[in-house]
Amino acid sequence: MVSLPLVRDGARVGRLSFIREVPEKPSSYHRQVFGVSSRISRSLVLISVAMFMSELDIQIPTTFDPFAEANAEDSGAGSKEYVHVRIQQRNGRKSLTTVQGLKKEFSYNKILKDLKKEFCCNGTVVQDPELGQVIQLQGDQRKNVSNFLVQAGIVKKETIKIHVFSMLGCDYCINCEVVSRSPAFATHISSEMLKSMLACCKLYISESRNAIALDSIERAAKLHPEAIITNIFKDEVYNRVGYTIVSHFTPTNSSLDASSPLKRAVFSMVKAALEAIDLELHSGTHPRVGVVDHICFHPLAQASLDQAAGLANSLAADIGHKLQVPTFVYGGVHERGKTLDAIRRELGYFKPSSSGNQWTGGLPSDALLLKPDHGPTELTGNKGVVIVGATRWVDNYNVPVLTTNIEAVRRIARRVSGRGGGLQSVQAMGLVHGENSTEVACNLLDPSSVGADQVQLEVQRLAHEEGLAVCEGYFTDFSQERVIETYLRTIKSCN
Repeated sequence: MVSLPLVRDGARVGRLSFIREVPEKPSSYHRQVFGVSSRISRSLVLISVAMFMSELDIQIPTTFDPFAEANAEDSGAGSKEYVHVRIQQRNGRKSLTTVQGLKKEFSYNKILKDLKKEFCCNGTVVQDPELGQVIQLQGDQRKNVSNFLVQAGIVKKETIKIHVFSMLGCDYCINCEVVSRSPAFATHISSEMLKSMLACCKLYISESRNAIALDSIERAAKLHPEAIITNIFKDEVYNRVGYTIVSHFTPTNSSLDASSPLKRAVFSMVKAALEAIDLELHSGTHPRVGVVDHICFHPLAQASLDQAAGLANSLAADIGHKLQVPTFVYGGVHERGKTLDAIRRELGYFKPSSSGNQWTGGLPSDALLLKPDHGPTELTGNKGVVIVGATRWVDNYNVPVLTTNIEAVRRIARRVSGRGGGLQSVQAMGLVHGENSTEVACNLLDPSSVGADQVQLEVQRLAHEEGLAVCEGYFTDFSQERVIETYLRTIKSCN
């Protein structure tokens, strides 16, 4: 090992470390990232500061469909196995970088952890039914990621394909790889959006580390192919996973009763989660009130909020009475429009249940002081309660803060939120997120009025007053336009 100081403008900012040889018996780091394959390179370079990585001289295609190129090159005998690095627009100026095509013997989670640390960004690993595991990172990290993969010996320079941003919104969809970029296709998508009545459900489950439980939940969803999972966001620190599920309905089925494929799919996923997860054994740094912590329905395209609320209320009744879990409703489902945060406060949602700002185990026996809208009035410790609602579209946007001072971050969160006199239609809370980081986690209740850019600037301003640095924030889901496009493309490809 050779370790050299890195200096910028006369100040030491890190170290550059070279591992000249991979040992005959790989270290735990090598095993985690590379497995024990004998095919890995004997020369490996790890660079600990992203800003000092060398530039990659990679030509970015601009006049043709990169998927068509990838498909053509990969179809021949003896063709290279390419790694595709793409950018997706998320909302406004915000974007995501995706990495697809790494060899299966690599530990994607270990690579993700190193990328997040190197580039001070957040990210996740998603499982696509066609493409396998895909790494997602906040922001445009294409050049950084490509340099990292080459310098770390994970891939060779000539096997990386960097793709440009498509005017249609993205070059890569989570469920469908082949995307047309022609104006005719864009017009077709737009016309379908205008005619479609779609409903979206965001399902948040208190588990992300138990692969068997998650597999059971996702297999339950596949029993209802008309309902499409357009995004899966897992956070292992929070020990929480969010699913975005979309399906259609017709005016003749506007009551959204038991025949709705979306309702059937979500009910199956909830049932599988309750059977596979024990809240008494759960711990994480994100608050929760149950195994199935939160379910929210949003109308999309030509659907109305009343229609989404009818679906949500029908599901809430089934969860409460058929699955025997106390269930609360809010928003368009509640007769007086009670809000989600009001119910959460009454249930003690925001108070950590153990040291280290952790939420651990089931709810206390006296937690159910509020009478549920559906289901039993007595609490089951290993299941908790469920909260179901219907609202217009909500964006979830988190801003990492580089500190362990959670009290300072909570002060920032209070001042950012509308409740604390900050940005209207923004809800925020300060949470621990890893050993050396915290986050201001925000719900943007009206993202067309107050968007992520405004939240980012306000968090930066308030953090500066506290003497703290922040990173670029990230979304936990796609925009509603992107969700619709993904759903329509997936349905089209299936048909």
